[in-house]
Amino acid sequence: HVPSPLRLLRLANGKRCEFCLTSGTNHVRPGLGVFACWNCVVSGKQGRWNRGYSRNSGSSSSIKLTKAWKTSWVRYRKNPIYRTILSYSRVASNEYGTNHYFWSEHRCDVSGERVGPLVTWGDVDDLKSYYDQLKTAAAAKEAAATAAAI
Repeated sequence: HVPSPLRLLRLANGKRCEFCLTSGTNHVRPGLGVFACWNCVVSGKQGRWNRGYSRNSGSSSSIKLTKAWKTSWVRYRKNPIYRTILSYSRVASNEYGTNHYFWSEHRCDVSGERVGPLVTWGDVDDLKSYYDQLKTAAAAKEAAATAAAI
């Protein structure tokens, strides 16, 4: 998401985790665009962010900031479009071993501004479906052009 000037100021001057507000962190998480300590990224204990600031859940359950997309899954191995999606430079995923870690869901900060990357874990299958639709439409268009030429 395109950050507002106020968000850019917060990112430029950040010293603490934006989620738990207790742990110090000295850099913006690569690919995520937020100041987040490692515990908040992997544990799902984001303090104030679990009190309804998440766009999708709105519940107080612990949701990890990132979720692993396992490259060992059958759907990944059988369909090469997933490799294309995961390796695309504009998709913010962090690769670690055989997993790609994505932002788990779309989130807003306390002021209502969206934070984090555009593509979340759930969007990967949507991108694949969109690609399949484009491929089907292109094949139908080509078939129609071939039929018209005959």
